[in-house]
Parts: sequence; C-alpha cells; structure tokens
Amino acid sequence: MKPSMETLKSTCAVLLSAFLTPAFAMTSGITIPKGTVVDLLLEDAVSSRTARVGDTFRASLVRPLYVAGELALSQGTVVEGRVDAVKSLRNGARSGFVGLEFVRILLPGAIVKTKISARLTDRRQDDRPQWWMDDPSPPIDTVLIGPGASAGKRALALVGDDLADTYSKTRLSESDVDLAAGTFISMEFEEDLKVPPDVAMAKR
Repeated sequence: MKPSMETLKSTCAVLLSAFLTPAFAMTSGITIPKGTVVDLLLEDAVSSRTARVGDTFRASLVRPLYVAGELALSQGTVVEGRVDAVKSLRNGARSGFVGLEFVRILLPGAIVKTKISARLTDRRQDDRPQWWMDDPSPPIDTVLIGPGASAGKRALALVGDDLADTYSKTRLSESDVDLAAGTFISMEFEEDLKVPPDVAMAKR
C-alpha cells in the first residue's frame, strides 16, 4: 500500500525539522582551526628559578571560544602543559626565560583528556596582522621573559628565531622569570582540533 500524499508531506516535515535542529547540525562536531589563539589563566605558578624541562602545569580558558558561531570550548576549560625550555640565573644565564608547550585539554563533557599540539604565543588572535594569519605557524620560538607577572597581569614574551639562548646571555633583564598563578598567557593551536559531536552537544 502506497503512503498517502499527506503522510509523505508529514514525513518530509519531520526530517526537515530534524535537519535544522542543533543536534542534527552538530553530528559532525566542531573543528578548531590550526592557528586559533586563546587566552589562558595560569592555575600553577611557573618560575625559571625552580622549573625543570618536563615539569607540568595547568591553565584554563579566560573566555569561551566560538567557531563559526558555535561554542567550541567553554570558559574555564582546562589545558595541561609542560616546560619545554628554561634558563635561570642558577645555571649561569644573565637573563632567565621559560618556554611552555601545551599537550592536553579536558573537553567539557569528556571523561578523558585529549592530546593537542599547541604552543605559547605572544599575540592574541585579534591583534595579528594578515600576513601572520595567512601563515599561522612561522618558524619561531616564544619564551616568557622579564621579572615575571603577578595575578591578573599578562606575562611578557619574546618571539624570534632561536633568540632564546641569545637573550639568556644578555643583561636585558638580569632576573629570573616568576609567574604567579592567575597570570595571563596565550596559546596557539598548531594543528586542527576536532571537538566530537557528543562533547559539543554537552556544552549546550
């Protein structure tokens, strides 16, 4: 028995309604593009006086991240990182510095942490010139320099191609870097990050 025209219209209406709902639209998840920059709040103090390469730390998103109008990461999302470079006055440097990398993120609604490829940067995304946005991963290093920063302040960063060791031999700061918990830093995604649909829906 063939379905009536009214039945067909009703079925089409239901399917169209499902297609237009956020749940249907989110079945593919959200992709955070490579080059996206977010501001983080350090939850752990970091100091070139005591830090060792491999030491871990935690930070959290200062504000929500939206991609194409969709919420990708909620405010307070936790990111874990580690120290990947450090020079201190204790080991002969004239000016101390600390390099950080970010390795895991706890997506809202997820049980396990997701690996990420992300690095410290000195620029917020809105401040970046067009040439940087066209090539969001230039071959440069970013390290934290200066005397450090207190809670609520932004850390000072140095950007350059292999300039970290040169800086450590200068008298530009003549101090170690002491960052208090609550200091602002910025993180740049070096690879796309796919937020799974079940996680994206959990944030709604």
